Amino acid sequence: MSLVRYSSTRSIFTSCCTLGKGVSSAIWINRHKNDPYVKKSRYENFRARSAYKLLEINEKYCFLKPGIVAIDCGAAPGAWTQVMVRQCYPEGVIKPNGTFIIAIDLGGIAPIEGANILPFTDFTSPLNQAKIISLLRDQKVDVLCSDMCPNVTGSHEVDHVQSFRLVLSAFQFGVQTLKTDGVFLAKILYGSKSDELVDIMKKFFQNVKIIKPPSSREDSSESFIIGLKFKGLKTPS
Repeated sequence: MSLVRYSSTRSIFTSCCTLGKGVSSAIWINRHKNDPYVKKSRYENFRARSAYKLLEINEKYCFLKPGIVAIDCGAAPGAWTQVMVRQCYPEGVIKPNGTFIIAIDLGGIAPIEGANILPFTDFTSPLNQAKIISLLRDQKVDVLCSDMCPNVTGSHEVDHVQSFRLVLSAFQFGVQTLKTDGVFLAKILYGSKSDELVDIMKKFFQNVKIIKPPSSREDSSESFIIGLKFKGLKTPS
């Protein structure tokens, strides 16, 4: 399937994938320093440039809005959670409007007003997933986002398979918790299992796409898979 382009190190996963072996740190630092999205994120007070990936995807699909229940997996340092809060409280004031946001990461996350933060928490653990369900208090989820990514090994296929497993973990949780017509969005390192993932998700969502927003670097293998309009689970008659 073709890509759609629409012009804290962790032991298991990380929100921002580390660079492959052999890449000069000096080159990376220079590129990072001159990156327009990095500069923009500082000016607009986002914790990371990754905020613009979610903003660009949401601009096209319009799933972040006041009153939703949303979960951000692999949330550190918190840029995607910041985007969620700003989109759900567009007036910039955190006041009751039905919005409920949970952010979870294996690493630390500084507090973000308007979100329930679960730092140093492994999302892939069934016990921690049960904790999230408890926090939801019988609410179903409108939007489940995952920016989880494995610590890269330098082997594209190994990294891709690890990424695939993380997406599956989030997806399986989403199948249990999403509302009918809900949205699932996850980062994946594009590779041999990407089409398989699309086929799996098509069984549960009316529309599934692999996308690469403009702020995602050209030389990065990351892409994002989005499932729109969750069909829900059929219950036995």
